[in-house]
Amino acid sequence: MLTNLNITRRFHSGDTNWRSPAVTVAVIYVALTVGTILGACRADADDEAAISRLPAGSLVSANGLEGWSDLVLVATPDVTGGEVSGVSQVVLRYAEMFTTVIAADVHQVQGEHRLQRVGIGMAVADGENFRIVSDQDGAAGLGMIGAQVLQAAEQSLDHLTVALRLATAIVIDSPALVAVDKRHEKVVARHLIWVQPKSGLVSSAVWFIRGGEPAEVVDGQGMFLPENFRETRHLHVDVGEFFLGIPGPKAFAMQGLPRGKPFPLAAPHAAAACATPLTIDDFRALAQYLSEAARHQ
Repeated sequence: MLTNLNITRRFHSGDTNWRSPAVTVAVIYVALTVGTILGACRADADDEAAISRLPAGSLVSANGLEGWSDLVLVATPDVTGGEVSGVSQVVLRYAEMFTTVIAADVHQVQGEHRLQRVGIGMAVADGENFRIVSDQDGAAGLGMIGAQVLQAAEQSLDHLTVALRLATAIVIDSPALVAVDKRHEKVVARHLIWVQPKSGLVSSAVWFIRGGEPAEVVDGQGMFLPENFRETRHLHVDVGEFFLGIPGPKAFAMQGLPRGKPFPLAAPHAAAACATPLTIDDFRALAQYLSEAARHQ
């Protein structure tokens, strides 16, 4: 059985508006055979074939990331919300030091493109580029405080889980903090990354999941993100989460989803979007809905 999802989108970069020309891309194309066992399509976060750490020293440039076919996301933090004036410049410097990088590696198998692996890592500015850094490799040049902040950031990557793994798509769940009415709330950021089998085009979408019975999509919407998406990730600071001038684990939070092309994720479609564990049936229902939502944009 084939599930096809076509989306007409305009390219978007950073904080600029969607630009012409409009392009039609096949967003999800997943081959599901009768009798497929869900366990054969799932993967653990430690599965190197599914997700891995980007190697330290790798350079992220306008040409991409060496050793990886595609850049999915380059997100550079900027603290712009909350009582920014009440935070020291030293704290702001380290809060904005590390850029999150997600990359994909696509290979051709029997004439069709497959999503071989996804990599994630932290990077620092290196001129006009970014350089992947890792606490395990010494984090040279970051200083004692910088190394400690990097260590905490990398530990957060240990909590990534793979909700569903298919030949052409992967769904990754990541704990996150989002500012809701100036309060920092713990949520799960669910990332969907997929490759179009014929063209090899890699795209992604993201939404926040709030736990509860039942779970719900924060703000009732998700975002389609463009290819090779580079964003300024606006953060909100809560000075009430500081102790003796030192930020606590909930001091900084994202100010909503990345700026992409929004799509609604209200009931009853939110059930499939929030499903944990995420089953093949959930994914099929979600893909069908996203196809319909895209046609109305």
